Amino acid sequence: MESKKDRVRKDLEGLMADFERLKKNRANVPLGVLETTYREPYRKLKERIASEARTYVAALGAEGVGRLGNDYPEHREAFADGVTRIIREAEERGLMRRLGRALFRDLDLQEFEAIVIREVMLPVRYEVYAPYWLEHCICRPDGSIINDLTGAVWLSVSQTWVKRNGDGTFRIFLNLPPTKELIEAEYAMRKKGETDV
Repeated sequence: MESKKDRVRKDLEGLMADFERLKKNRANVPLGVLETTYREPYRKLKERIASEARTYVAALGAEGVGRLGNDYPEHREAFADGVTRIIREAEERGLMRRLGRALFRDLDLQEFEAIVIREVMLPVRYEVYAPYWLEHCICRPDGSIINDLTGAVWLSVSQTWVKRNGDGTFRIFLNLPPTKELIEAEYAMRKKGETDV
């Protein structure tokens, strides 16, 4: 069975291949010729890119949802509704126009991805997934915090989740912090572009 990450990678590969074809066409053939002599194949290429871009936007939106537990089925509808709401609100603010400009006018796939991350993936992660994540952060009697989705313990000094492996080594998880206040602060920094995803 194909994993979610494999599907996203496959969607991106298709988009990148068609995008490179568009860039090559635009670099080697005058726009007027593309829009007249090659009108039909040029239109189909742009439509395919637009369709792949929409699929990729939805897939990246879903990527904002992190690790899920056994209780996921009871939250599935809320996640789907949340992702749909985030995308709809972004579209109402002109998301598709900005994405189209990045792809078709500026020929800038990195800007396209940056817009999707900023306007879809981060809001899904912090507005839709974060409340679920917080339900699974448990404060233990000794004051430490564990996340029952990952089994990791929060280290406040390094602001990371750590889990001891069976061989005595440690694994670091770069997930959301364990409190609403820390999540809101991290989200504010990411919206300003002060940290990476």
